[in-house]
Amino acid sequence: MSEGTSFAVTVASVVSGCVIAPVFEELWFRGAWLVGLARACVPFAIANVVQAVVFGLFHFSAYRAMSAFILGVLLGLLVKRAHSVVPGMVAHALHNLISGLPIVPQALYSLGFYRAADALANIPYGAGLDGYTAGLLFAFGVAGLLLVALAIWRTRPAA
Repeated sequence: MSEGTSFAVTVASVVSGCVIAPVFEELWFRGAWLVGLARACVPFAIANVVQAVVFGLFHFSAYRAMSAFILGVLLGLLVKRAHSVVPGMVAHALHNLISGLPIVPQALYSLGFYRAADALANIPYGAGLDGYTAGLLFAFGVAGLLLVALAIWRTRPAA
């Protein structure tokens, strides 16, 4: 996002990345692909890897493909345990929200909070998506996903 990004564009970006994309991607990849392969008698481990590969390729870049593949495998395990794609939607949304933190300074700037945006932009975490920051955000995203998965794992699975 640039300095001239409007509030509406900022809100649309957050809604599309943290609501629309997780819902539809979970329905398609963990719902249609994973469940469809399972119904075709493909063992879960193979079905999970296949849907995760397709999910990774869907993200159209080497960095995103690898992280999306790992996320896809974890979300597949979550779907198997919970017998539902809904927890995966929540975990996916949290992952996207955490991974989107580098746009916070730009979002604040677009809302008119110039001093806060400048302050955040001057610390390493908000300075941009360099390799270190991307790795850190991915680690936080996976940690958040694992916390959600652990919470669901400790609940009784659906019959």
